[in-house]
This record gives sequence, structure tokens and C-alpha cells, in this order.
Amino acid sequence: MQSKSIGIMITTVNVRKQVLIENLERLVTFIPSPFTIYIYNDSGPKLYDDIKTVIPITKNKEITLHCFNDLGEINKDPIGCGGGRHFLFEQMKEKFDIIISLDDDMLIKEGWFDAIMKGIEDFPEHSIYTGVVTDSFGRVQIAGSRMKFTRNSLKRRENRTVSGLYTVTDWGPLGCLILCRHALKKEVTIPNLFVREDSAFFLICKNLGINETIVCKNAVAVHKAQAVPSSNLRQPEKLQEAKEYYKKHYGLDM
Repeated sequence: MQSKSIGIMITTVNVRKQVLIENLERLVTFIPSPFTIYIYNDSGPKLYDDIKTVIPITKNKEITLHCFNDLGEINKDPIGCGGGRHFLFEQMKEKFDIIISLDDDMLIKEGWFDAIMKGIEDFPEHSIYTGVVTDSFGRVQIAGSRMKFTRNSLKRRENRTVSGLYTVTDWGPLGCLILCRHALKKEVTIPNLFVREDSAFFLICKNLGINETIVCKNAVAVHKAQAVPSSNLRQPEKLQEAKEYYKKHYGLDM
């Protein structure tokens, strides 16, 4: 495959620093440089000085690390994972050939990158790819998703298996999603929602006819779930904002 520019986007908060460092260590080890990492620090003390040491001196000219909002220069109040993803994607989508979207607690395994690149090569008409996500015990949590409209609702069913080397499905988790080609055009955007931005992004891609996702069986990542004390992801007012978004734009009840 012809050399492609690679950008990696991750949103995080300061209390998840340790798992973020584990994530970065995997990226530096298993993805060949050069590539660029964009991190959005949604709240808390500065992260950059601690995480930059993950990049070896021998690679610091090939791996670029950007940590946005590290001093609260963009927002003082949290904007949520969705808000961070929206910001990063707008910075990145017209700069890179391939964007890898990862949760901060998503740890890729050796061979993950090669399997994804092979999928991109084997399915040149597609724009969205994912792998298999397991828990720490190796049990499959999600291998892409089926999205189904039932009356005025959108239902999501997570796949647990992959048929053969690849499976074609409706969508993959935004916390482990690879975007290229048509998915990086100017008109594609991750909605600026505090929460539930994943399905909202799916709906945008579906309307553009590019949502169909290739699941690469040999691209395995471990979801090392990292709880956030007093998480604000389920704040009633933020859930209500998302509900109003789906109703206004799609007539859907979420």
C-alpha cells in the first residue's frame, strides 16, 4: 500500500492519565512512524509534560504529539467526549489520509495496525473500518454493530463474532474506528454533542452512504475499562440535549 499520513485522535480527562499512557505506549510500539497524535484534555491539570515522555527520543522527530485544552485555553467547563471528538475531527479531517479514533482506554494489540491496513487495501470502496474489541480476559465485547430503525427509534446491536477474516456491518464503535477516503471529506462531521455522539455520527455517515463498516478480525484491541468517579457522562441535562438533537434532526426518540 502507498504510504499514507496517519492521525490518531483521543479524548481524555486527567483522572485517566495512567490508562492513557498505556494506550500511547501501545501506539508507539505497534504503529510504524511517522504519525501524529491529537489528544483533547477535557478537564483537569496539564497532561502533556507527563505523557510526552512515552515517545522515545529516537522517534521524537517522527511522532508528533498535540495536547489540546491542556491549560483550559479552549474551554473551562467540560464538553464531554463528544465535544472533544468534534473539535479534534475538525482539526484533522482534511490533514490526514487516515484517522484512527480511539477511546483513551482502548489498547491495541500487536498486529492490529497491519490488519487494519490490509482491510483498507482489500476493501478500497469503503471508508470506515474497525476491529474486534475484547475485555481484559479476551472475551469479545464488540465486533462492529448492527443499527436498526424501529418506528421512531434507532436500535443498536453489538456483534460478538466475525465471519471469516472480515465482516461487513453497519457501524463500529467510535472508540475504535478508522476513517479514510469519503469519511474525511469536509462535509463529514462528528456532531458536537456532550454524549451519544456515536450514533449521531453514524446517522450523518448513513445519509452520505458511507457508514458501511469493515470489521477486521485480526485487528484486536483490549478495552481496559477505566471508571471515572462522579462521571458527568450521564448528567440529565446532557442526555436531554442529545435527545432533543435526535428529535430535531431525525425525528427519532433516543
